[in-house]
Amino acid sequence: MAKTELWHRFGDTILSAPNLTLAAFLGHAPSIAVAKQRSINFPKSADFQIDPAYDPNIHKLDLDADYLSASFLIRCASAWGGEVLLRVVNSCSLLQIAHHSSCSPGIRRLRDEVAFTLHALIDAPSPPVHQKATELLKRCQVLYRHQEASSDSNDSALMWYDLGAPWCGLETALGNLGARRDCGETEPAPSNSTWSARETVWPTRAMDAASHWSSHSIVRDVIRSSLVAWAVSRTENE
Repeated sequence: MAKTELWHRFGDTILSAPNLTLAAFLGHAPSIAVAKQRSINFPKSADFQIDPAYDPNIHKLDLDADYLSASFLIRCASAWGGEVLLRVVNSCSLLQIAHHSSCSPGIRRLRDEVAFTLHALIDAPSPPVHQKATELLKRCQVLYRHQEASSDSNDSALMWYDLGAPWCGLETALGNLGARRDCGETEPAPSNSTWSARETVWPTRAMDAASHWSSHSIVRDVIRSSLVAWAVSRTENE
C-alpha cells in the first residue's frame, strides 16, 4: 500500500498525538505552543499543498476558490482519520438545519430526523440508532432516485440540496468509512495515498450542500471551529 508523502513525514506524530496535532494544524494557538514545547512536529497547510494526495482539484478545473478552500480543508482533515470526517459532516449537517427552513414540511421533518440521528450515531452510537440511521438512509436514497427519474431535473436538484448535508452525513457514516473499519490492513487507513480522495467524496458533498444555504466560507469556518473544539476537548488524554 503506497503511503502519502505527508504520512511519511508526519505519520508518527499524527498517531502519537492526534488531537494535539489536529488542533495545532487548524491554528489553535495554545495547541501550537504545547506542540512546540514538546517538540512535536505537526503538518502545516503548505505540507499538504505539496502532496498531490490532498489536492481537491487534481484535474485543474475552473472551480470556485471558496469551494476549493473548503474542500482542501476536508482533504487535510482526512489525514487524521474517519472519525474526524464524521465530525466534519456532523457540523455541516447541523449548520444546514440552522440556515435552511424553506423546504416542504415533509422533507424538513425527514431531513431534521436524519440530522439528529446522524448526531446520535456519532456521539452516542447504539444498535437501535444504527438501525434507524440505516432505515433513514434508504428513505433518502429512494426519495432522491424517484425525483431523479422524473422529467424535471430541477426537482431532483432541489431534493439533493433539501436533504443535503444530513443525507450526505449518513452516507459518510454508513458507507465506505463504516465498511472499511475492519478491513484488516496493517497500516493506518489515512496513510493510503488514495484514501483521502475516496473517503472525502461524501463529506465534500455535505460541505457543498450546507454551503448552498449559506456560503462555502461560512461552512469552512464552522468545520474548522468545530474540529478545534472537539480536538482540544480530547487533548487531555494524550
